[in-house]
Amino acid sequence: IQETGLLKALRDENTPESLVRLENLHELLNAVAEFAQADSDNPRTLSEFLQEVSLVSDVDRLGDDENRVTLMTLHASKGLEFKVVFVTGLEEGLFPLAKAAQDPTELEEERRLFYVGATRAEEVLYLSYARTRFRYGDSQSAVRSRFLDELEGDDLMRTESGARFAPR
Repeated sequence: IQETGLLKALRDENTPESLVRLENLHELLNAVAEFAQADSDNPRTLSEFLQEVSLVSDVDRLGDDENRVTLMTLHASKGLEFKVVFVTGLEEGLFPLAKAAQDPTELEEERRLFYVGATRAEEVLYLSYARTRFRYGDSQSAVRSRFLDELEGDDLMRTESGARFAPR
C-alpha cells in the first residue's frame, strides 16, 4: 500500500469521501494484521485472509441457540432470518435516502432493501422512526418514511401506544 501511494493520494485529496476511504483502508490493514497475529505458531497467508473474509462473516459464526442482539446492514441480512427484527431510521431522507427519492430506479432499490429487512423477521417486526433527530449537531424535524404508508395489513400493525397503525 505504501508503494502504490494510495494513502498519500487519499490524504491529499482531502474530501469527505477520500477520508472515509482512508478510514476503510486503515480498517482493512488492521483486519489483516489481526488475522496474521491470530496464530503466531503458524504463519497465515494473504490468500487465506482473502478466503476467510470473502466466505465467512460474523453472522455465519452465530449459533442458533445464542441469545444476543446482532447489528447488521440490510445488505448483510439477505438470506437470514431472526425471531425478532428491528428496522430503524424509517424517515424520509434517511430511508429512503434523499438522493434515492429523486430517482425512480434508486427509490425502487431502496424499497427492495426495505422489503429485505422486513422479511427477515420470523415472529415479530419492529419498524421505527424518529419525529426529531440530531443530525450534524442540530435537532431536525423528521417525516416518517413513505415505505410505512405503503404497508398493507393495518389490522396486524400497532403503534407504540398499541393503537392500530393509520397510514397518512
